[in-house]
Amino acid sequence: MSGLGPEGNKYMDMLASYSALNQGHRHPRIIEALVEQAGRVTLTSRAFHNDRIGPFMEKLAKLAGKDKVLLMNSGAEGVETAIKAARKWGYKKKGVAPDKAEIICMANNFHGRTVTIVGFSTEEQYKDGFGPFTPGFKIVEYGCPGELKAAINENTVAVLMEPIQGEAGIILPQEGYLKAVEEMCKENNVLLMPRCRYRQGSAAPASSSVTSTRTLTRMSSSSARPSARASYLSRLSSATTR
Repeated sequence: MSGLGPEGNKYMDMLASYSALNQGHRHPRIIEALVEQAGRVTLTSRAFHNDRIGPFMEKLAKLAGKDKVLLMNSGAEGVETAIKAARKWGYKKKGVAPDKAEIICMANNFHGRTVTIVGFSTEEQYKDGFGPFTPGFKIVEYGCPGELKAAINENTVAVLMEPIQGEAGIILPQEGYLKAVEEMCKENNVLLMPRCRYRQGSAAPASSSVTSTRTLTRMSSSSARPSARASYLSRLSSATTR
């Protein structure tokens, strides 16, 4: 797709909204699905069941290896929801003292741009001018199990991480690292929450995202099993609501 800039220069858009919506512009199959769906119904609340949400959530649960799914609109909302769930679990189930819950995150992370999430970013430009930030987060170096072990204490409720980091480059974990993280979480009764961006049919990672095949293969090959996944999916299902 091309367009004119304010100075009259002609530009061709080869980016097409990188990350979550990289489908290009006006693909005929996508336009056809949009028009067909608009002729049926445009929106249904999660408070009501429909003939598509069940199969979609079943497919998503199988992909994530979990038996429960809570749908969110964006990656940041998924992470924020995971943070809330981990803290409440810590207070209600683990017995952490009120307002003392801690979540461990990795340096060079990228999980979104809400105030809470940028507060535990290690990229200063993402934080500049937005403080004060939400407390309760610790930062350790990605790929250093010893540093993670030293950071865990009785108030730790979760480890939030990207199995493959992307913000500082496409950084793959060393052999055995994810399994070591999982074992530390189990030993200390801590939730392991890997955050992934799944893309069906995409071949190239962008931002902090990775392809579904690469991410799931990395988790599977390490034998690591997460407690929860804070994720969003792009183009998982082309099914439409009747």
